[in-house]
Parts: sequence; structure tokens; C-alpha cells
Amino acid sequence: MESLNKVINKKHIYFTIFGFVVITVIFYFLLARGMYKITDAHSDNFKVVDKDVLLSSCDNSSQVVDLPYRADARFCYLFNFKVQNDNPNIPVYVSFYTGMVRVDIYYQNRVIWSYKPDDKTIKSGASNLQFIKLDEKYVGKDLYINFISNITKNNTYEVSPVYLGYKSDILNYLYSNYTFEICTCIFLLIIAIIFLIVACVLKLIKLPILNFFNISLFCFIVAVYIIVRTHIPFLYTKSYQIIYIVDYTSLFLLPIPLIMIILKEFELANFITWRGYVYHTLNFALIVNAIGQIFLTSTGETEFREMQSFTNVFMISVVSIMIGILFTIKWKDFRNKYYIIASILPVYFIFVLGYLNYFDNYKAANIFYTAVCVFIFLLVNFAMAIEQYRNQSIEIIKNEYFEKMAYLDTLTGLFNRHAFKRDMFDIRHDYKEIGKVLFMMIDINGLKKVNDLHGHLEGDKLIINMATVIKNVCQEYKGCIGYRHGGDEFIIVMKKPKSSDIIAKITSSLTKYAKLLEADSDVKLEFAVGGSIVEVDTKFDTVDIIRDVDKKMYLDKSIKKSVTLD
Repeated sequence: MESLNKVINKKHIYFTIFGFVVITVIFYFLLARGMYKITDAHSDNFKVVDKDVLLSSCDNSSQVVDLPYRADARFCYLFNFKVQNDNPNIPVYVSFYTGMVRVDIYYQNRVIWSYKPDDKTIKSGASNLQFIKLDEKYVGKDLYINFISNITKNNTYEVSPVYLGYKSDILNYLYSNYTFEICTCIFLLIIAIIFLIVACVLKLIKLPILNFFNISLFCFIVAVYIIVRTHIPFLYTKSYQIIYIVDYTSLFLLPIPLIMIILKEFELANFITWRGYVYHTLNFALIVNAIGQIFLTSTGETEFREMQSFTNVFMISVVSIMIGILFTIKWKDFRNKYYIIASILPVYFIFVLGYLNYFDNYKAANIFYTAVCVFIFLLVNFAMAIEQYRNQSIEIIKNEYFEKMAYLDTLTGLFNRHAFKRDMFDIRHDYKEIGKVLFMMIDINGLKKVNDLHGHLEGDKLIINMATVIKNVCQEYKGCIGYRHGGDEFIIVMKKPKSSDIIAKITSSLTKYAKLLEADSDVKLEFAVGGSIVEVDTKFDTVDIIRDVDKKMYLDKSIKKSVTLD
């Protein structure tokens, strides 16, 4: 089984994983560098008010802070800023995030712009990015921005930094702040597309697609989850509700590819028990729950802030059940159990971190930790896919080897009687295309005498020499196939013989090659031959043909024996 040497081994798996890590790091570096060059360009008028800001509160206290600042919801906070513009032909903007707080901009104790959130926005905790086109008369003036809490509970809210300058500069700066998230999203979408293409190609050529579809779906869901956690979608839509629905819906759907991977492993391992039905039930519950919560939120029955906490708690429970069920399986029953657990745990921590983060300060979970967890998931599943490919390749090679051995004669390397019957069935099936078939039977003369005088090893050598002669003949005459029919009997079959004297030609070739082997053998190779060209039709009968060529072969044997006696 020499082909097994070509199958991927453990070293190949480790090398492939190492290569995947290196390529990912290089990709991130190049993508981040390219994005930085694109988004780093801005004019001299651009400014971010976020460092060493003198923040005053309504209790007459003040402090120097860095923004964004997590502020006590019982107080209002204000600070001043000044906008510059070297080109009056281009409007300048003031930009900041608003959400659960009222924001007023003052000039000389007069409100020039105001934002007051409605009750739904306050309850939901939605955050929007505001772009305020500043009138030229306020350029270069001292302006004040005031954040006033609308939260009735004893809680905190975020005082946003202020971005000043041309709108394009502000957008470039915001994009540069989300370079890591954008790079991660692009990377995951590329991975999803690659795995999807590979899965489709494997499906078309009828090879096992492993978990490539599920990995592709997982990468796509996480990419959506990451991008909606940034404020980039708010730049293109005012409907924050849709963005947040997509946010927690992607969380609800995140375990589904994991469940599909587990079920696929169950299927490959022929491991269908009550556990499989539990996973199917979880899958159904996740989909139904996602649809139900989308409906409740869109109709105003539940608020997004409630959904954020509930989603993470629900997901922690679901994934805990998934992992707990896996630990009830014995290792011998499910070989890839620890691969699966290792790929689920990072996703489990995504939900735990998300819940703790929301519970603590209403902020989204750190995307860096999310990306690390997803990267670990991809590594584990990549390794598992290679391992599965390796195991399946070994099984395929073994099956091919044993199937091949079932039709080969181990002593001579010729096809055996089983292969002869298989090929006769194919000839009978395709009789209209084949037309005529040549059959020749060869029998070694004096094999019993050689076994008695020189031993069975020398007799085996005689059989091997006869097989070598037949192989040489089959190489000379294209379309010839040699079989060891049994003992010292051999058969040659040729489809669509081109001449009527082909039997005589092949017989002559058999004699020629037999004489060439006599120099290397102590025993002379002698044989009898019988042949016939048969018209293949619906009445084609192998037994009658064998009987006919067998008679001709024994006639040839009798003639040669009588010549030897004379």
C-alpha cells in the first residue's frame, strides 16, 4: 500500500496550521497598512477633542479627563471647543455620538443646536453618530457642548469625544479607528467565500465536503456580528433599530453552524443517539427564537437593551448544554469530541464576555477578544478538516487497495477469475458497441511433473513465467487483457480484434516470449493454446465460450504431446 505514504501525516497538519497563521498575520498587516494609508490623510483643520479635556459638571465640580468618559447619570457635563477653517468654500462639521442623553451646543449662553432623544431611544440605549454642519459665523469662536442625562435610574452614560473638521476628514478618522474590525470582517468574508467555493467544488466532483459549508456560514455570521458592533453602519442608515436587530440576530444564529458541525461529525461516526435529537431541537429553538425576538423588537414589545442581556444569557445556556452533552460521550465512540469542544469554547467565551460587558457598562464586547476567539475556532476546525481529509483518504486508499486485491491474482499480478466475471458482465452489457471479442485459453504443459520433481516453488516460478509472457503479449497487442483463470490455466481477452489471423499472431508472440525466458529458468516453459473469435449479442454465454476454447486448447495439447512422443 505505497499510496499511504502520500497521505497527509501529522507533520503536514502542523505545518499547514503554521502556514495558515503566518498567512493570516501577513494578510492583516498588509490590509491594515493599506487601510491606514487610505484613512490617515486629513487636512490641518481636522481635530479630535478627546485628550486632557476640562470637563465641568452641574454640581460645580470639574476634572481633566480623556474622552469617551463614563459619566455618572445623575449629573450633566460640559466642555468647550473651537472650530478652525482655512477654506471658507468647504463647510466644516461638528460630529459626536448621541444616545440616551440630551446634547446642546452653546455660543455665548445661546443654544445653536440641540438633540433630545425620545423615550424609545433612551430605553433601547441606541447610539447615533451626529454630523452638524457649522455656520461660518461660529468658526473660530468658543463653543460649549453640554451632555444632560435622561436616564432615570442610577446608572452611567458615555460623554462622547467631539470630531471637528471637514466631513471627509471625520469619516476617514472614524474608519481608521475601526481598522482592526474592518480587516477582521474582510478576512472572515474572504475565508467564508474560499470555504464556500471549495465546498461547492468538492460537491460537484462528489468528494466529501467535510464541514466547509458550516465553517463558511460561521465566518459570514461573525463578520456581520463584528461590523454591526462598530458605528460604521450608522453612517449609512438612520434606522438604528434594524442595525441592533441584526446585531443580536447574528448572535442567536452563531451557534447554528457549530451544531451543524457536531451533527455532521455524528453522521460520519454513525453516532445517532438521543444527543443528535437534542442538537436538532436546539437548532430549531435558536431559529424560532431569533424570528420571535425580531418580531417582538420591531413591534416595540421588547426593547433592545433587554435583548442584549437576554441574548447573551440564552446563548451561554445553549452552548453550555452543547458542551455538556459532548462530555457524556465516550472517546472511543466519538473520535473528534475534543476537536469539537476546543472549537466551541472560544465561541462560549464570546457570549460570556459580551454578557459581562453589557452588565458592567452597556458597552459592546471587545472586538479584539472576539476576533481571537474566532481565529482559534478557525484553527481548530481547519486542523479537524485536514485530519478528516487524512482519515478519509486513508479509508479510500484502503478500500481501493482491497478492491484491487479482490480482482488480482497475488502470485502473478494478473487479473483473477472474479475480474474475468466482472469484465464479462460489462461485455454483455455493452454488446452493441463491442461487436466481436477474442478469447484464448492457455494451459501450462507438465506443471504437475515439475511440482513432483523440482518442488512447488519451481512450479510457482513456471506459473509466474507464463504470466510474464502473457503480460508482454498484452503490451504488444493493445486491448489484450490477461487473466489467471485458475491453477495453470490462463485466459486472454481482446475486444474488437482487427484481423482474422490475430489468434495465430498472439500464439506466435507467446512462443517468442517464452523462449526469451528459458535462458533464466532451469525448466522449459511449454503450453497449449486454444482460441476463438466470438460475436457478442444478447445470447452471449461465457460458459459456452470457455467450453469451446477449452476443447481447442486440449486439442492443441494432444497434438503437442503426440509430437513429443514421436
